[in-house]
Amino acid sequence: MKSHLSLKSLLAVTTTVISVLSFNTQAKAFNFGNATLSIGFECNNDVSTLILGSKPLGTWQYSKDAVGDGTGGNHYDLYGMGFMEDAKYAYVAINTYDMALNAGIDTLDSNGKTVYNIGWGDLLINTTGKNVTEANGNLFGVHFGGNNSGVSQVGLYGNVLGSSVAGLHTGGVHENLSAVAKNFAQSKSIPTLQEYQQWSLATYVSYQPDSTQKAFVDVKLSLNDYLQNQSTTVKQAFADANLSFDSYVQRQSSTVKQAFADANLSFDSYVQRQSTTVKQAFVDVNLSFDDYLQKQTTTTKQAFVDVNLSFDDYLKKQPTSTQTKYHNGDSSTVQSVNTAYNNFVKNAQTKVTQTKTSYTTLINNAQKTVSDTKTKYDQFMVSTQKTIGDTKTKYDQFMVSTQKTISDTKTNYDKFIVAAQSIVTTTQNNYTKELSSTNVNNSYKALVSKYTTINTLNDKMFGSLSREQGLAYFDQKGANVIGSGNWLGNIEMLNLDQLIAVGYDKSLFQGKQTIAFRIERSVFAPESIPEPASLFGLATVGLALASRKRSWRSAK
Repeated sequence: MKSHLSLKSLLAVTTTVISVLSFNTQAKAFNFGNATLSIGFECNNDVSTLILGSKPLGTWQYSKDAVGDGTGGNHYDLYGMGFMEDAKYAYVAINTYDMALNAGIDTLDSNGKTVYNIGWGDLLINTTGKNVTEANGNLFGVHFGGNNSGVSQVGLYGNVLGSSVAGLHTGGVHENLSAVAKNFAQSKSIPTLQEYQQWSLATYVSYQPDSTQKAFVDVKLSLNDYLQNQSTTVKQAFADANLSFDSYVQRQSSTVKQAFADANLSFDSYVQRQSTTVKQAFVDVNLSFDDYLQKQTTTTKQAFVDVNLSFDDYLKKQPTSTQTKYHNGDSSTVQSVNTAYNNFVKNAQTKVTQTKTSYTTLINNAQKTVSDTKTKYDQFMVSTQKTIGDTKTKYDQFMVSTQKTISDTKTNYDKFIVAAQSIVTTTQNNYTKELSSTNVNNSYKALVSKYTTINTLNDKMFGSLSREQGLAYFDQKGANVIGSGNWLGNIEMLNLDQLIAVGYDKSLFQGKQTIAFRIERSVFAPESIPEPASLFGLATVGLALASRKRSWRSAK
């Protein structure tokens, strides 16, 4: 099971800082610049980190880890790492007591239950210049062992998202340590008793917790400055304190703003917004039949003349020969002319009837459209007035809410200042009391004891690195395997003789097992990477809980 770290346990943590290197370099073909290489066992019994400088091609860089700090015995002890790149390859060598590559493969027992075996994690390579947590998702990773990784194929991966399987493997050391380490104050130099006796209040405050130091700043904070740390909602409330109704309306949707524009819309103006058909209906509704008829075809208008045409007038329009035959009583002609006249009048009457019907339909449709439009106008105005009424109500509610937010914030500000003042007053009283001639010796001893403990812890954890730099090499999520990534290419496993042939110094490490491989540099990226001129620490972080006995599952 996972354990919780005590201060005594934390003091067993060791870090060995090898060197700090400074280089001025130019942008060139891909190399690893200030990359950080980190490797740990799946439960983080031991972790090693190598922070690369910008050494010339063909030059090995090493980090040596403390011996005997592998929790659970020698089997889980990492001794260090080596790295070298030449014109074509990047070489990595990892030395351990005896952890072989085939370790860590989980098995099933006779009951079908998974037996978790501790083995190698994956090598995570961080070239971003950020700490591991921030860079997660933009890492390279090398999978070469039989572990519980999120990938199965051996090789190099890009866009790696690291994850932890420590919980499955009775681990958790790494995550617990990072969480606890974040709570420790920055190391402070310890004054002499004489210096302590002459401390100003400001110096005394600088040795207090961050919350106390913050109170001395906060107690002078104006309401406006206080607001800068509040949510966007709170800051907006103060901006809206005197918001006019018109300005409020301008923030609303186009529909709402249009409703206010339409508040006094006349019926005639409403009609002008309607379709051509609707507007024509308001013209047609008063159209007389005579005016309607004048718009019809010549044929239709002629029908209204023809419907009243007498037989004699009709006969006069016929050919002279037809008229003569008709007057002479030619029976065939008489019958033909009479039939033609009857049909002529009948057709004219039909056309007249159809035209009158069409006119009636037109007028009826126009009247209906006019009536419907008036109804819609009334509905439109009701809806518009409702939108206006709802908006006024929402404005009133908005202003009430805004004023409440402002009032609550001012109350919180007053409480905030009172709380800060209380801390300030207490600290000032403690300062007077602790540095009084009566108490100064005892308070000085307590100060020395406290900061000796803190400084010892920080020295063991981070060596010459600052606390902030040191914490950058602890992944707060405990990532020790590749959770996901894009496979980029193969790795080539190497034996010790092949390593020595390219300049590896085997005398630096005493472990029985050296895991080594090389990767073509071109697989990482063909692009040029600028290398900043800065300090590159070459360090390794080894975690130990030597003062605390723990039981671990067998790796068998």
